Amino acid sequence: MSDIAKDLFNQNPSHYMDGEETINELGEMYGLEGDFSAFFMILNPNDPNYDDKLNDLELEYEMFSAGYEDTSAGFLKDGGKVSRIGMFQSKFTIDQMYSILGDVVFDVHQIK
Repeated sequence: MSDIAKDLFNQNPSHYMDGEETINELGEMYGLEGDFSAFFMILNPNDPNYDDKLNDLELEYEMFSAGYEDTSAGFLKDGGKVSRIGMFQSKFTIDQMYSILGDVVFDVHQIK
């Protein structure tokens, strides 16, 4: 873990939140209310497990995805990185994100 995801997100949060000003507003777009968990992730879409790992989060753990963006965060010299916001109605932790995503994730920042 590092502060790269945190710093990148904090530079312009609404850019990654589909134009919404707050994570609560973004959550409301997806029907999330109250005390939900939200994370800003920097991911490696070139990893062969990328689609499977994200599908696991979305289907098995009921993650709502928002704010897909190509991003430059310095983890790979060649190849792209993408960012995405993952939101869960249930309590979720950064450790769970790393455990489930494995090598697909470069860095995670918990927004809420």
